[in-house]
Amino acid sequence: MKKFLFLGTKVAAYHGSAGIDEQVSRLLKDEWEMTYAEDLALFTPEGLAQFDMVVSYLEFNKQRVITDEQADALVSFVENGGTLMGFHNGIALQTHPRLHQLFGARFCGHPYYEAMPILPYRVVKQHPITEGVNTLPWVSPDEPYRFEMLEDDKEIFLVYDYEGKEWPAAWYRHVGKGKVIYFANGHCRCAFYTEFSKLIVGAARWALNG
Repeated sequence: MKKFLFLGTKVAAYHGSAGIDEQVSRLLKDEWEMTYAEDLALFTPEGLAQFDMVVSYLEFNKQRVITDEQADALVSFVENGGTLMGFHNGIALQTHPRLHQLFGARFCGHPYYEAMPILPYRVVKQHPITEGVNTLPWVSPDEPYRFEMLEDDKEIFLVYDYEGKEWPAAWYRHVGKGKVIYFANGHCRCAFYTEFSKLIVGAARWALNG
């Protein structure tokens, strides 16, 4: 049984992880054992050595300080064969420049809305992550996240359409011996009962088996 660290924030202004952690644990329970944390105390070489994957659903927090040592520990974890997977607001780790580079993008906002829009998602690259996922557009309520994308070796495999334009929704990249996978999906628990759930399982199996 492989182990992953789930980073979340149970009580949060916008993206509480209560229930989200349960959904991820439910989807991966056959192959993965989850440890839950709300801070970065385990972001040391010794702490991260206990895990095969780090999953981030951390709330955005301007007061959270990520030290150089913590950022270096996570980068080394991935470079040495670990996996970093982020859902939705979990890209909050980007606040440290080394982790911005690690994700390959920075969240830069979403349109103002009064109700959660129903976004159509499309798989645009066949990959082990997308195996078994409906190749026709599928819909889910979610926030239409937008990103400042770095020019690097990441591969976008999922997009969403919004206001007549195509936007990146998920990508992966290889970093050293490890992998980084990011999904913009996941604002609410309902997203975890769509085709998105198959992508999570596919991504975790790809992390496990390569």
